[in-house]
Amino acid sequence: MLASSTEKGLCFRSFFASAKAAGWVRMLSWDDFRYVKAIAEARSLASAGEHLGVNHSTVFRRLGQIEQHLGSRLFERGRAGYALTPCGTEMVDLAERMFQEISASSAGSPAMTCGLRGSCGSPPATSSSGIS
Repeated sequence: MLASSTEKGLCFRSFFASAKAAGWVRMLSWDDFRYVKAIAEARSLASAGEHLGVNHSTVFRRLGQIEQHLGSRLFERGRAGYALTPCGTEMVDLAERMFQEISASSAGSPAMTCGLRGSCGSPPATSSSGIS
């Protein structure tokens, strides 16, 4: 059962401390943070789904998985939409810091400033003598 915002449930940071002490951690993915942040900004699953390019049922299912994993509700559901719980606020704050750090670090990257693009792959095949 998930803890509500009024219960003293497992919050985001304490979840990781408990999980680490127990010897296991399933890390949240980048997409988990994107979904929670999109719901927080849109306050509705349909609008968050539009922003993410997925159906609202996918957003609903993903939010349920994230909350189940954390053991705590991230949003209170109401007529006015989805409102963050204290644990949800903590996760969104962390997501925003992550987005800012990535933006700041990629802005200073030589590959970003030079406009380099491409992908990594295997080097060209060579003969046994090392000459292709």
